[in-house]
Amino acid sequence: FLENKKIMVAHDGVDLKDYEIKENTEEIREKLDLPEDKKIITYVGKMKTMGESKGVEDLILSFPEVLKINKDSFMLLVGFNKDEILEAENIFKNLKIPQENYKLVGHIERSLVPLYLKASDILVMNYPNVEHYALYMSPLKLFEYMASGVPIVSSDLPSIREILDDDSCCFYEEKEGMLNCFNKLISDKNYYQTICKEAFNKVFGYTWKNRANEVMNFLKK
Repeated sequence: FLENKKIMVAHDGVDLKDYEIKENTEEIREKLDLPEDKKIITYVGKMKTMGESKGVEDLILSFPEVLKINKDSFMLLVGFNKDEILEAENIFKNLKIPQENYKLVGHIERSLVPLYLKASDILVMNYPNVEHYALYMSPLKLFEYMASGVPIVSSDLPSIREILDDDSCCFYEEKEGMLNCFNKLISDKNYYQTICKEAFNKVFGYTWKNRANEVMNFLKK
């Protein structure tokens, strides 16, 4: 086994230049054909990794209760495979959620990801509390979410708490907690702005350039 001093764990990162977007939220929504008068709750990524759920199904299943809290809510799911789009579409239909309250988007160019994030009101990571997600992942979307300046709602996992805390993310453990996060962010402007600001401030420590410098400095020891 290697000695601890010879091991470095480097989290993923983000290029902040990708998020220097001149258009405002209204202009971005018009460009992406998104509703201008809805509270957009967004997940970007796949439904599954290596056949394992990433919690998106449960996020969709919670949406009828979200609509009860705020009828102007809109769910945006971006980056699905074709079969995942069909699966998600069937869930929305079975729940009888009107099409004007959700949108499914397949693969997109990487350059469009910041636009979809910045067009949103809330960004969600609903990872299941299993060993892989809880202890070993370092999701790219986390740092992209942080760079967007949009508040993050996440399942409460140690891997996420390595980066964020209660001042920079609304954590939850059960579905009811997720709904409470949505409601608090929609109804409490000060809390909304605090979560955005704190997460954005933290992301400066997780750029790809900083990551490369840390690795190079470690190798020189």
